[in-house]
This record gives sequence, structure tokens and C-alpha cells, in this order.
Amino acid sequence: MALDRLTKVNIIIHSFAAAAAAWSGAWAMAPVVGPVLADTVGLTFITVAMAGSLSALFGKNLDQANLWSFGSVALGWAAGNAILKAAWSLIPIYGSAVNATITFGLHEAIGWGLYLIFEEGGDPTKMSLNEIKDYVTRGKEEANKQREKYDALRSKLSPSDRKEVEGLEKKLADRELSQSEQDDILKRIENIFSKY
Repeated sequence: MALDRLTKVNIIIHSFAAAAAAWSGAWAMAPVVGPVLADTVGLTFITVAMAGSLSALFGKNLDQANLWSFGSVALGWAAGNAILKAAWSLIPIYGSAVNATITFGLHEAIGWGLYLIFEEGGDPTKMSLNEIKDYVTRGKEEANKQREKYDALRSKLSPSDRKEVEGLEKKLADRELSQSEQDDILKRIENIFSKY
């Protein structure tokens, strides 16, 4: 079964949000420094990769400089989260879970905000910080609506396919992946979902 674009968007956003959460949860184990420095660098890579995948899906040809600009602006706007995550990182184990949860929600909001920009024919590279903030805020609302659909889609997966999808999502957190390797992982995830 071929997947429609909205399902593909759900897969892309959820996969990169899960990868970002895994990255953030791991770096929370290095209290304060992890969430403030290493976490932010890695999350910028993941945000740029997610933006690249979404722009490709919508047929937008954003070059790397524009993707990096958007990723930096989106994460820069959410810099307050770094302070909150640094504070939570001081609590062993629980801090990692909280960091991962905050990051997952943030990346869903950024992803769905970008989806709304593309869906409405906008260009994120020509938007002000306030316009991007508005879209990310709207993206958070969209994420809440779409999460239920994605959870229903995931519930149809067999336990082995669910485990494989989760493993592939975690692989997306690897900063060393090329765009073609990221695309390959997303295609493998889409192929699993298309069986159901």
C-alpha cells in the first residue's frame, strides 16, 4: 500500500523527534554541560536533517545553508529549553527521561510547524523569527492532533516491526549520517508501515 504524504510527514517527524529524544536523553547523563553544549549541537544536526527530509517531501529545494539557518533559528527560539533541561539533568535517571520528553515535544512542534509552512506555500528561509515562532506554536497544536493518528498507525505494527522501526529511528540520531543514508532509513521505515 502506498503511503499518502501526511502519513509520510508523520513518519518523518516522529522518527526525527524520537532520534532527538534519544540523543538528548543520553547527553542528560552529563549534568548541565551535556544538555547545554553537546545536546544543542546534536539537536541542530537532527533538526536540519528533519527539515531536509520534509523539504524534499514537499519538493522544496532548500540548500544546506538555508536548512542550517532554519534549524538554528528554530532551536535558538527554544533556547529556554536548554536551561530547563540542564536543571533536570542534575537528577540522575529521571533527568534523562525528562530531557528526552522535552526534546521530543520540541522536535514535533518544529516539524509540524515546518509542515504547516510548506502546506501553506511558505518559505521558512524568508520568514522572521516571530513568524517561525508562530508556526512552531501552531506546530505544537498540530502535533497533538497528529500524535493520535501516528500512535494508531504504530499500533498496527507487529512487535518485531515496531522494534525494527524504533531501532531505525534511533539510528537517525547519528550525526555522521549523510542525507542519502537518512533517506534510506526513512524509506525502510516507510516500507515497514506500508505493509499494514
